[in-house]
Amino acid sequence: MSVFVTLILKLLPIYIVIGLGFWLTRLHKLDKDTLVKILIYLIAPVVIFSGVYSLDLSGKLLLVPLIFFCISSCLATLSFVINKKFKPQSMRGILAFTAGSGNTGYFGLPVAIALFGDSIIGLAVLLTFGFVMYENTVGFFLAARGGYSARESINKLLHLPMLYAFLLALILNFMNISLGSVYENFVPNFRGAYVILGSFVVGAALAGFRRHHVDLPALKRAFIFKFILWPIVVGLLIVLDKNYWQIFNDINNLYNVSFLISLVPLAANTVAYATLLKTEPEKTAFMVFISTIFAIIYIPLMTTYVLPAIT
Repeated sequence: MSVFVTLILKLLPIYIVIGLGFWLTRLHKLDKDTLVKILIYLIAPVVIFSGVYSLDLSGKLLLVPLIFFCISSCLATLSFVINKKFKPQSMRGILAFTAGSGNTGYFGLPVAIALFGDSIIGLAVLLTFGFVMYENTVGFFLAARGGYSARESINKLLHLPMLYAFLLALILNFMNISLGSVYENFVPNFRGAYVILGSFVVGAALAGFRRHHVDLPALKRAFIFKFILWPIVVGLLIVLDKNYWQIFNDINNLYNVSFLISLVPLAANTVAYATLLKTEPEKTAFMVFISTIFAIIYIPLMTTYVLPAIT
């Protein structure tokens, strides 16, 4: 019960911002397309750059985000293949994107801190690096493929500023180039704006929601990948490493944080991408919102009863 209350208190500000996005969009007819463009073309690239630039990309820990990138890409590709005949076709790409991503930033990090303490912040950020790689390469390409050809999808991917922010941050990180105090003092403002605007966009998309936007088949398929296949795959890898491979068993809290990250709800970024690509943003917002509510009950149960059994 205490874990449930802790999650509610940690995530309450996010729900408030979602509610404000819903209410203000209904009241003032806000243009969510403009909000999404600000998020994707300005705020998100800076946040992604900052996150990748500040990571310690050395040693065997670097393998962990690569493993998560591979899991994300494989599950997303599997979803895209399985949902070949899913209607409407535009949801095929969104379902593929959700299969490989998760709300690691707005949801996963606060929950990880609530459950395991501030000492895991660096580790949690490192794990989300794998999702960042996926979302800005394979994930966005598959999301676009739901409504566009392969060539058009690649073209849209190449116009995504987060991709270049990601690559530039990698280069500067490996070259160990310092950007000075001005950068260090200014960038935290973008991180706060990222969480607020990202949550606001979910509410703004929900403002356009109508009963016909309830897509239970899509929701069911998204839930199977996010809440069943993800923890099974990550849980199996944890058991194999702990009992046989023993590659990461000396890294404190890695198993705990890895399993938690596999339980997070659908990524809020999915709504921004669906809005940008014009692929059912209202249906997507509904799925993201329902999965976030579900995760509040699901995560305490899984971390209380399943996590101890595999770690």
